[in-house]
Amino acid sequence: MKKTITIEIDCCDVESCGREVSARYPCMNCGVVHCHNCRKTQGVVYNHRIYGCGTGDAYYCNACDALLRKQGADVLHNAYTSLGKIRKEIDEFVISMEQRASIVEDVIKKLNYAREGGKENEHDNNN
Repeated sequence: MKKTITIEIDCCDVESCGREVSARYPCMNCGVVHCHNCRKTQGVVYNHRIYGCGTGDAYYCNACDALLRKQGADVLHNAYTSLGKIRKEIDEFVISMEQRASIVEDVIKKLNYAREGGKENEHDNNN
């Protein structure tokens, strides 16, 4: 016996792509759907937490993201972008602290080296 089955599949809305999508990334503003690969260049993902991602994350296509940033009237988009800015500030702070710590650690290493009359510290050789 033969049956004809009609199925509906989601396809990427990027014209040059059009592939079937298993993981949908619809824009929260206009609803355009991007595949996993196209979302990296065609949109922006905003995580819903400082340290974590998953259910609750937002996805906006580049056009809507730019428009909503310019208008500044969408409260939810503003909250996601604010959280993104905080994440960026934290990352920059951590990098800055690591650089400062490295400088101080180098000073301590040099002072200990000089204090011991130029002898290598046994603990430093094991690292």
